[in-house]
Amino acid sequence: MKNPQLDLFKVSDRVFAKYFKTGLEDLAEPERVFICLWQLEAQVNNGGFHQFYFNSSGNLARDTVSSLQAIGAEHTANLVRKANALFGKTGPSSEWSERQEQLEALGDSKTRMMDDIEAEFMQYTDKLGQLLEAYVLKNAAAFSLM
Repeated sequence: MKNPQLDLFKVSDRVFAKYFKTGLEDLAEPERVFICLWQLEAQVNNGGFHQFYFNSSGNLARDTVSSLQAIGAEHTANLVRKANALFGKTGPSSEWSERQEQLEALGDSKTRMMDDIEAEFMQYTDKLGQLLEAYVLKNAAAFSLM
């Protein structure tokens, strides 16, 4: 159920303004969770997992798994975990240039696997919008909603 007083786009504007000004380290944990999830959904919906990893959003790919778990999106957390595993034992690099090299080296087989994971993501087994909204409301103080 949608809360008529909560506008996640306004929350996004505030959190990203703070993120760009101070960096991820200075955000409260709920704000970091929000950043990871907002970027994941925006990037995958726009250009797939390849775009998610290609852009700076991929810097947070490993943190995105725990962020999904924090909102109760276990199915999607497992999908991102599988996608991260395609990059090898250590997962995708948090460094953009290194991750670009990793993406180039994935090869056809792993790229097809990523496409399959993306197709499953698009089924939205976890209702990410609803879960994120509930998470923001539960952590209202961290988002200056009180």
